[in-house]
Amino acid sequence: HPTLPVMGQGGALALEDSQILAHMLGTTNVSVVDALRRYVEHRRDRTHRIVLKGRERVKQIYPRCEEDMKGTQKWYDTLKTNKSFTSKVEDGLLYNLSQGPFPPRQDEETKSKVAADSKNAS
Repeated sequence: HPTLPVMGQGGALALEDSQILAHMLGTTNVSVVDALRRYVEHRRDRTHRIVLKGRERVKQIYPRCEEDMKGTQKWYDTLKTNKSFTSKVEDGLLYNLSQGPFPPRQDEETKSKVAADSKNAS
């Protein structure tokens, strides 16, 4: 999962990867292949989201066209003027830090409920 440098997540993901891989290898009683399959399954969603966020952020930081420039300006304006945005960022950081590298797996129903609760709270 190659990340772009705009979010500074490459090193953080490498540390998480090493912890999770060590855990999967240490808890398998089947085979190394089994541990690697569980590792990939566990990391897929998180790393995919971070890689995609990095791509989106590149468009905001380095706009290539007028449309991207408008999106960049809107993003900066939101950062300057939206007081609830700061609270949402803080809440997101606290949530992510509290989860550690082993976040609980959620089924689709739970993910939808969490998203709805989050939307209603804002």
